[in-house]
Order: sequence, then C-alpha cells, then structure tokens
Amino acid sequence: MRGGAKTARICTHIVNRNYNDMDSLKEKHIQKAILDWGLYNRILMHRINVIGTPYQKDGITYYRPATNIGMADILCTHVVERIPVNVWLEVKSAKGKMSTSQIAFRDTVMKHRGHYYEVRSIEDVENALREVEILTWENINLATERQYGGIL
Repeated sequence: MRGGAKTARICTHIVNRNYNDMDSLKEKHIQKAILDWGLYNRILMHRINVIGTPYQKDGITYYRPATNIGMADILCTHVVERIPVNVWLEVKSAKGKMSTSQIAFRDTVMKHRGHYYEVRSIEDVENALREVEILTWENINLATERQYGGIL
C-alpha cells in the first residue's frame, strides 16, 4: 500500500475537516474516504448499492426491492503476491450497528472461509487488509507444504 498510516491520516483529516469529532461522522462520509483511499492506493474497491432499483410512477420515485439486502457496503479486491483476494467491508459510523440481514450475510461469507470486516475508519481497513495478507500467506504456505512437502 502506498502511503500507509500517513495516507490514512490525510484521508481521515479530509473527511473530518467539517466535523469536530468522529461521533458526528456519517457512514457515507467514511465510505467515501475509504473508497478514495483505495483509489489512491490502487486497491480495487466497489461500492455495493442495496437500496434497490428506482423507478418513477405518477411523478413519484419508488424503489424495487434489492436482491442483495444485507450485502456489505464495499467489495475490495486486495492483491497478495499477484493473487486477487476478495474482502467484504461493512462500513459503520461510530455508533452504527449491523442489521440482522447484514449479520446473516457476514455469517454466510465466513462459513465459506471468506474475508469480512466491519470497519469504522481507514485505519480499520488497513488493519483488515494486513490480516488478509497474513491469512493468505498462511494458505500459500499450507498449500506449498501439501504440494511439495515443505521443500520450498
């Protein structure tokens, strides 16, 4: 990652410029900072929209229900030694709590040995990606051990 902790502090400062404390930070601002940080560090991140598809009827906007309710806010593809690893990031404000559908989605991801993190800051994302790197290397070493008997 380019910039590391310094970059995280700069992005967090940019988000906080209109806020006196982290408690007043809205989830959408934290998401934007994380996505900007990912762009700066060349980490592929996609914002997942779970609001549904808007449509107009009689001048009023309605939303068709989304099929991905509970899905994490951001799908990040973190590359570890040229291996793309998907990481789900559920962004929450300081006081935010996960809904039942979000917990169910998290449990499904974890059941399939995926990477899922609840994050409240860029620093949380950095820590999550470091953990993903460690876990990926453990899997690489385990696969190498099985394949070559620990020769490599």
